Amino acid sequence: MQLLLIAIMLTEMIKYGIWFKGIHRQELQHYPIGGLLACGFVGLILTGAADENTPLILWNCITVIIYGCMLRKRGSEKVAELLKAFFIITCAGEAAGNTIQLILGLEIRTLQETKVNYLVGNLFIICVFYILHILKRKVKIKDSHREKKLYDCIIYIFILLMGVSFCMTISGINYVSRYVPEKGIRNFINIIGTVSFFSIICLVIILLYIINENKLIKKYLENDKLLISTQKNLYDAMLTRNRATKDFRHDVQNHLICLNELVYRGDISKVKKYLSEIEGHVELIGSRIYTVGNDVVDAVLNHYLSMLQSGVQISVEGEFKKELCIGPVELCTVVSNILKNAAEALEAMESEEGFLKVRVVNNKDSAIIQVKNSRRQEIVWDKKSRLPLTTKEDKENHGIGLRNVKETVEKWGGIFSIETGEGEFTVSVLLPYAG
Repeated sequence: MQLLLIAIMLTEMIKYGIWFKGIHRQELQHYPIGGLLACGFVGLILTGAADENTPLILWNCITVIIYGCMLRKRGSEKVAELLKAFFIITCAGEAAGNTIQLILGLEIRTLQETKVNYLVGNLFIICVFYILHILKRKVKIKDSHREKKLYDCIIYIFILLMGVSFCMTISGINYVSRYVPEKGIRNFINIIGTVSFFSIICLVIILLYIINENKLIKKYLENDKLLISTQKNLYDAMLTRNRATKDFRHDVQNHLICLNELVYRGDISKVKKYLSEIEGHVELIGSRIYTVGNDVVDAVLNHYLSMLQSGVQISVEGEFKKELCIGPVELCTVVSNILKNAAEALEAMESEEGFLKVRVVNNKDSAIIQVKNSRRQEIVWDKKSRLPLTTKEDKENHGIGLRNVKETVEKWGGIFSIETGEGEFTVSVLLPYAG
């Protein structure tokens, strides 16, 4: 019997080990401590402190405690992993034991038969877990829309089967209780059945809530992905234009030398031809060029400020002293959303009056980008996010610009703030410098 109990302990350790290390790829540590605890429990078996009369749940609990010391996680994450493993492996063990008992037609009457059946169930679970471990290593699921739909379909089928099996089990227990002569046992079974049915209802409500939340999150992620893709394309186009502008400004001196030489020779026809060739470049670039010492910000500035009405007073001050820590695409997301909102606010004024002031302030380890614009529309604030609500009719697909700015800035350790005054709206963003 002692060898049987030690074999159960060994199989418990193996099945939990495959679950954590093989299936879930969890990192383990403190192997000597785990080995000492396991040896300590084996000692209890050899001394008779843990014998055939000891409930089998103790073997399960001891194994969970051992892996709790070895699992490289902290706090609630470790507790969640251990509870998940305990629940799934215990349920799998009970299911395996009952299945083996039904297939072989066993009638377990002694404690030793119970222990043998439990050991056989452990060996069966070890085989199943090892097969799952191999499949997880060998089978690669393609990340495509079709495979995702198939995966979701399988999950929903499993949930449906789980719900049906729960209902059938509880209904079967209630049916059997009618043939139990003791009234107290019948009442107990009825109470358990009622509580179980209410638990199933709560589980269904929670599942429906999770499904709806996942759909909403998926929609937000798709909108964010589309927005980032659009802003990346915009950033690339603006950066190309900004570089062309700098190249042209760099070559202006050479153009003047060539024109001066042609005028000196008196070749007016070639002067006209030369001027007509560079005229297109001048019209493309525009008459006003703004720079603050960062290619991304320069490109976005020149794109949005060139679209403002001629009567808008534009002011651009300051420049970056060093490179920012934020990536170029995300910097484009931040600056373009701020300037786009400012440009739309000025357009909504329906007049050429107004102002837009852009200011870059340098600190020791960071820089502040401040955008201030005139505004006439009343601002409505979202109480939850503390951000302005969009005034556009399609509120579902708009109003996420400043939210993206705030999330992106805070992701990089920056600070996002909004100030409002009489006819003014100011957005300030503090971003750390790299290094």
